[in-house]
Amino acid sequence: YDFENQTNQVIHDCKVEITKPGIKLNITTEFLSEDEVINQLHHNDINCLFYDGGRDLGISSSLDFLISAQKPILITESPMFRSFSSELPTYPGYGLEDIWEYWEKQQAKVIEIYENSVNNIKAETKSIFDRTLI
Repeated sequence: YDFENQTNQVIHDCKVEITKPGIKLNITTEFLSEDEVINQLHHNDINCLFYDGGRDLGISSSLDFLISAQKPILITESPMFRSFSSELPTYPGYGLEDIWEYWEKQQAKVIEIYENSVNNIKAETKSIFDRTLI
């Protein structure tokens, strides 16, 4: 199986689909550390996860990276995102145009989700330490 040629074909096919000026795909085939992934996502204007909603799968941790990047997010109604689907815009109900129109509001919402998650983790960690050490 020739992964390199298939990968290059998919990259080519994606780039051919771009017809509007100003749209740019930044594609890498390099493995990145978690910090590098978050940094790369932070440089995007919008981060999207278009997973198939019909399959009953677990929770996707890929959304954690997008939230950590603190940029507007658009997700599908996949059950994999059920932990945040009530807080984030979902496609097809929302589109990229909606995200652009309310970009600052979406940006603030993702930052709020991130800060709440960090605060919840801190509180839970403190609670575990308190129960364990006291």
